[in-house]
Amino acid sequence: METWIWIVIVVLAAALAAALAYGIAVRRRSSHLKERFGPEYDRAVEKADSRQKAEGELSELAKRRDQLEIRPLPERARREYAADWERVQRQFVERPEQAVAAADDLIVSVMRDRGYPVDDFNDRKDFVTADYPEVASHYRSANAIRRKGADATTEDHRQAFVHYRALFDEMLVDSERTEGRDRLDERDRLDDRDRLDERDRLDDRDRLDERDRLDDRDRLEDRDRLEDHDRIEDHDRLEDHDRLDGRDEVDRRTHAVDIDREQRRP
Repeated sequence: METWIWIVIVVLAAALAAALAYGIAVRRRSSHLKERFGPEYDRAVEKADSRQKAEGELSELAKRRDQLEIRPLPERARREYAADWERVQRQFVERPEQAVAAADDLIVSVMRDRGYPVDDFNDRKDFVTADYPEVASHYRSANAIRRKGADATTEDHRQAFVHYRALFDEMLVDSERTEGRDRLDERDRLDDRDRLDERDRLDDRDRLDERDRLDDRDRLEDRDRLEDHDRIEDHDRLEDHDRLDGRDEVDRRTHAVDIDREQRRP
């Protein structure tokens, strides 16, 4: 097969692989955005000119949100905010418009205490979309009613108050969940540290045990070498002793032969 044909095959294979990788990445991003934004994902797609544009906007929003350090409200602050809401709710009977404004102010205050930028409504709306997609529509609807101003009816105010209540409750509950999750994370970190400390202690003990075993083995080897040395010396001494005994025996026999020879002489 000619070289140019191989080149075409390689180029086509590379293009196919790139297309497959891109398709997988797009599907993965879509799945992640759907999971994160829930109903707000569908709303963004319907509102945008294309799914790609909608996903790009949601991805950018997710990046902006992830740059924030959102903290949970302390338990005392949650109790105080809950009490403030009850007072505002009682105020609604006599002054519904003012109660709706106070409810909006409470939500802004909660967001500020948790670390959200709150100076611009669009920023607040975006971050509510990012963190509370299930109730984000309530926030937009409540704000739309407030923009009616004097044209809003008592029923409108009641609807706005209900919308604000949905978001307010979710923020307090989420703050409680986050604080509980932080406590669990801290406990897990402490447990992990304890496990690491215990593992280090076990490793140290194992190292000491291994060192003791090596020392015992060295001592045994030294003792065995000494015993072998002693056995060799005992063996050498016995051989020397046997050689001496043999030589003495030879001397005695030689002497006896000499005496017998002398006695037989005439």
